[in-house]
Amino acid sequence: MPGKLSNVPQRAFGLMAAAMLIYGMYWSLRLAYADVLARGSTPARLAEAVRLAPLNAEYWVRRADSVKVTEAPARDALQRAAALDPSDASIWIRVGLQAEAAGDFERAESSLLRAARLSRQYEPRWTLAGYYFRRGDEGHFWPWAKSALEISYGDRRPLFDLCWGITESPDLILNQGIPAVRAVQRDYLVYLVAHKRLDAAETVSRIIEAGDTPADRDSLLQYINGMLDAHRWDSALIAWNGLCGRKIIPYNVLEPGRGVSLTNGAFQSEFLGMGFDWRNPGFSGVSVLRQDSPAALRITFSGKQPERCEVVRQLLPLLAGTGYRLYFEYQTSGINPQTGLQWTVYDAWSGAEAPVVSPHLSSQKWTSATASFTVSKVPPNPRAFFLALTYLRTPGTTRIEGDVWLRNLRLEVAR
Repeated sequence: MPGKLSNVPQRAFGLMAAAMLIYGMYWSLRLAYADVLARGSTPARLAEAVRLAPLNAEYWVRRADSVKVTEAPARDALQRAAALDPSDASIWIRVGLQAEAAGDFERAESSLLRAARLSRQYEPRWTLAGYYFRRGDEGHFWPWAKSALEISYGDRRPLFDLCWGITESPDLILNQGIPAVRAVQRDYLVYLVAHKRLDAAETVSRIIEAGDTPADRDSLLQYINGMLDAHRWDSALIAWNGLCGRKIIPYNVLEPGRGVSLTNGAFQSEFLGMGFDWRNPGFSGVSVLRQDSPAALRITFSGKQPERCEVVRQLLPLLAGTGYRLYFEYQTSGINPQTGLQWTVYDAWSGAEAPVVSPHLSSQKWTSATASFTVSKVPPNPRAFFLALTYLRTPGTTRIEGDVWLRNLRLEVAR
């Protein structure tokens, strides 16, 4: 008997262990099934998921998503999720947005403010800025918009849209909404240029220029291009010279009054393709390659290029009523005389061509040459003209096929 009695506790322990194992397997299967249900999108499946796993806050959030946002089940599901995980700011954001949609603005505001207290990240601040924007509450909008921008990353355009949606005052936006964060200011400058708000962009460009930061180069170049597209030559030239003067781009300051109007004439630097540097329009059948040692530009025609095309061009700030002479060196291979490759000059505003005395480029050896032209006296002054190496097929000839090398270009006022 004693031996048999001693086996009783062991059997009881074994039964208890088996029961616990079965219980654990039951809950594992139950929770696994709940997870499968929670991945669905129908209200019935999600309702069953929260019944099987009522302590999972994420399932309650999904349950809220499965019903109409303004209905009581959505509110109740989000309240349950917040009660289960009260430190999760994203849940309080959802509670706030649901309450706003249902017209309960007091609960909406308090929930969104609670989310902002729990998390110092971007989303709560962005959401509060949007909430106050929709409420038309400028007093509360600006601090949250500025706070969101201070820690923002990625695409900032939606916040800039809100700022311009709540007011059309560029000064108010700049003072109340745009923080003194260089990355934000750069993005804001690009945004203003894209939306053609050029007066506001000019103010922001001066703020960025004052910082003397090489990282600002690209945004300022986009600003310069925007000003050039709008024919605001003076503003573009001031910003360009600021980049040159601070050596952010490797060019000399342009001074039309002193006859200094050509950039990168020796082809020492790769083309920016922006501002007052050389641009390659990129016509099919024409390739342009800058080479070093010595610096020169090589242009290759395949014979399949358009009958008229610009090979390279540069925008020049010039003085009205002034004559100019372009000095350059060139060499060609396979290009016959009088086949239509020469310099042209035309007004960047009207497209009207200025009469140019230019040779047709054709020489088997390096040759020094000049092209001369005069800018008309029509204002404004200074004016912007494109200087372009242009191919125009001469009647009676086939399209050229071969190479051209250019080097040592300089532009001077004709005395």
